[in-house]
Amino acid sequence: MESLTIHMDDALAQLIRKKAAAEGKSLNKTINGVLKEALGLQPTNHRADFLDQCGVWSTEEQAEFDALTRRQVDPEDWQ
Repeated sequence: MESLTIHMDDALAQLIRKKAAAEGKSLNKTINGVLKEALGLQPTNHRADFLDQCGVWSTEEQAEFDALTRRQVDPEDWQ
């Protein structure tokens, strides 16, 4: 494995440190993961990105939706 030295601004270094702490990983593993994702070597997992927008309807919500979208046939359409 090769070792590289890079220079980055303070804001980027702080973001990497926060990401590492949030994920419970070392700085090395965090930087390797970010680089692999950016270069397309590691698939990204965005499943959790939209969890707040996905969900299950309550019984009341489902009933309201069904009532509002229930098919209604207009007899005049068939004359």
